[in-house]
Amino acid sequence: MSACSGETMEDCRAYVIGPDGHVRDRVDFWCRDDDAAKERAKQLVDGYDVELWQLDRKIAVFYAKELRPLSAGGKNKASSSWLVRLEGGHAHV
Repeated sequence: MSACSGETMEDCRAYVIGPDGHVRDRVDFWCRDDDAAKERAKQLVDGYDVELWQLDRKIAVFYAKELRPLSAGGKNKASSSWLVRLEGGHAHV
């Protein structure tokens, strides 16, 4: 059973935001609640920020952050991780 299945479903949209601040892609999906929608949208963060919306209500913004930890050979190695700031003043990493 999918993480986004259940009796009551929400129509959600995740907007992938490009480096210029414009929408690069949109992914539509249905989820049972905000938590399931956040888990689904969080998976879309791959070097780009993602905004999660349910109709005209912004649920969360997931920020892509480029990390460059120092590798054993002394060279920088790029990797991607995500940070999330929930709307309504609640912050989670």
